[in-house]
Amino acid sequence: MTHIERRYETYKQDKNNLTVYRVAGGYRVNNFRTNKDYYISKPDGVVTCTCRDYKKKRKPCKHIIAVKEAHEESKKQTEKMTELNSFADNLMKKAQEIKRKQDIQKIIARW
Repeated sequence: MTHIERRYETYKQDKNNLTVYRVAGGYRVNNFRTNKDYYISKPDGVVTCTCRDYKKKRKPCKHIIAVKEAHEESKKQTEKMTELNSFADNLMKKAQEIKRKQDIQKIIARW
């Protein structure tokens, strides 16, 4: 098993205890189980974490994975919201079209 596969496993085991927050300069990941905060940043284009595992191995840790997963989830949510907004816009247009037709029918009926 590779390092990244092991880290994904530890992430999966602990993901319900990890909360990702956007902060100035990067992200903060809070581990509720250990009550510790870790800071993820990207100085000079290299993603880093303040945890012991990252400092020791200089490879992605579960906190970096948590940020990546949160970012991907946020993108999915944005795409879903865009799709829902488009659907709602189409419904509004159809409702307005129906209303116009009903108004025209009322005018014709009064003649």
